[in-house]
Order: sequence, then C-alpha cells, then structure tokens
Amino acid sequence: MEFKGEKWPASHQGMVAAFPQLLTERRGPRGWKESVCSQGSSSAAATATCYHHDGTDMSFSVMDYLTIEAVQRQLDEAYLYDYAGSRGKIPAPAKPAPHPMLPAEALATLPEEGASARITGDVYFSFPNDPGRERYIISVKWRGHSQDEVLKYWWAEAPLGK
Repeated sequence: MEFKGEKWPASHQGMVAAFPQLLTERRGPRGWKESVCSQGSSSAAATATCYHHDGTDMSFSVMDYLTIEAVQRQLDEAYLYDYAGSRGKIPAPAKPAPHPMLPAEALATLPEEGASARITGDVYFSFPNDPGRERYIISVKWRGHSQDEVLKYWWAEAPLGK
C-alpha cells in the first residue's frame, strides 16, 4: 500500500499551486529527488520544508511572505556576519538566476565570500517578476557544498514548471 500523506493546510495551498512539480500535493510522500516535505516554521506566513532522501544531505524550504514587499524586506535582512574578518554585517547580494521552466528571471541572493553561511552553501531564490510567485522565497541548503554547486546541481534541475 502506497503512503499518500496528509493534505496541506489551506495556508499552504497557494505555494503548492505555484510550485506543483517541486512540492507534492500532500505532505509526506516522496517527491522530486526523493524529497519529503512537511509543514515548516519560519517568519513567513507559511513554510514547506523538504529534505532530499537521495544521499545528498540537501534541503529546501518554500516560504510564503504574502507580498513582494515582505519578500524584499526579508531579503534586505538576509545579511551575514563575517566571522573571518572584521567587516561585521555583510549584505547578501542578488544576481539573476535564469531557469528554463520559469516565464521570468528569478533572483538568487548569495552571501559574500567569507561570510559564515558561505560554508553551508545557502542560496535564497526569489521571483520578483513572476506573477503568482512573487510572494515566495525558496531557501536551499546543501552542507559542505558551494553556492555555485547549488546553482549548478539544484537550481538548474529543479522542476519549477506549472
């Protein structure tokens, strides 16, 4: 008997509709790259946190901030501390992150070299020019890998079509 999982709560239905190939219709069943998703917690109105069970030690979260302004505020606060140097707070710059399944270019917010989060390869993806997705941030964590590896192996392969 196949495990079907529980239905996502109403607060998560919009994100499932915005990313139907990335998030499964229900919480629990394995999805893309053997990921298992559950209701997560963050400062967002709703969060789905997913862990890949394919041996990569990779995880991602889809966070719903309800408005593009709230997404921008969150990204503006995504500074990192430079523990290796004496620069204190370092703003995380954004760069274009094209994807063949997206109708509009996304942005990848990346910590600067030498910031503490650089070690974990954290990358935040936002969708400011994509109606219906502009209220979301996808955070990807891949321990022991670089941001370039996240972009090359996670982002490039992520099923972001509708």
